[in-house]
Amino acid sequence: MSNRFKKSYLYIVALLSFCYIFFSFNLIFNPNKTTNPIKEGVINSLFNEKTNSTSSNNLLSEFKYKIKANLRANQETDLLHFEIDKGEDDGVEVGNAVTNQNGQLLGIIDSKTSKNSKVQLLTSPDFKIPVWIKNENNKGLLKGLYGYSAEINWISDGKDIENVPIFTSNLNNKSKSGLLVGYSYNTRIGKSGSFYTANINKIAKIPNISDNVLVW
Repeated sequence: MSNRFKKSYLYIVALLSFCYIFFSFNLIFNPNKTTNPIKEGVINSLFNEKTNSTSSNNLLSEFKYKIKANLRANQETDLLHFEIDKGEDDGVEVGNAVTNQNGQLLGIIDSKTSKNSKVQLLTSPDFKIPVWIKNENNKGLLKGLYGYSAEINWISDGKDIENVPIFTSNLNNKSKSGLLVGYSYNTRIGKSGSFYTANINKIAKIPNISDNVLVW
């Protein structure tokens, strides 16, 4: 075996060993760096005019929802609730999250009958759920604002959280975490003086009667 060949062989072995050690180290010390189809795919393109709906639907099928539903016809709508045509007989539970077709949060199931359910919109003043912002350890409490907007209170880390996505954290263990809520803006120190508050924009619009919604 020539010296030149030996050097090339040793170089390749050393390079492969380095790559193995690097990726092993990264896996051990960054265990939460896993791919989330909603977060990595659909969410990144939700507010992009060039969104590919076929790609979004494929990603949503991987991040599996429970039930696909429609808005119930002939209902009285307001800024706080809407009704869907699926209920207890279909597996709907109070507390389940409801999103639009892109996987963005609309609200949660507030009440149900055997055939229908009422969804409380996230902009309702009675709406409260835990969320996370920027990373899964930086949690806060989302609260609706009188039917037109929402804000997050009790954010522990206010560094670099302006205009970043906000995701559901834990909906009473009845729904998936990681659903997009919207984006943060107007970040500021809260009334407590120790935690941060942020408003939320780019909230999902109330769907039309002809649109599907997803129950998680």
